[in-house]
Amino acid sequence: MQLWVAAFVVGSCHVVGMAASLSYIPRLLPPHRLLEADAKLASANTLADIGGPALAGALIGLIGAARAVAADAVSYLVTAWCTLRIRSPETAPSPRTARPSLRSEIRAGRCALLGRRSVVGHFVS
Repeated sequence: MQLWVAAFVVGSCHVVGMAASLSYIPRLLPPHRLLEADAKLASANTLADIGGPALAGALIGLIGAARAVAADAVSYLVTAWCTLRIRSPETAPSPRTARPSLRSEIRAGRCALLGRRSVVGHFVS
């Protein structure tokens, strides 16, 4: 049961962290540097996806499973500490004057989706 809880917590934190990083980078950088930042972030994520399991296996073999999990937990704490040290002023979002209805938002999303044949083709075939 502890393993399931730990896996759920780590997975949830990973999803929230990825969503937060993707949405916060445009607020930190000027528009002309976003492409480079997105490329670097994607490269780092790909490298972690490819090399992470091999590094985890080596670390488990070297120091044991429990210490490897503790090292992973420490890496999350270091990431959280680094994230908290980001000092960038945030601008308040402009208030919405009139909120569109849910029906009109669904219609706009459906029209955008149906207008893209490459996306629809994956679902149809």
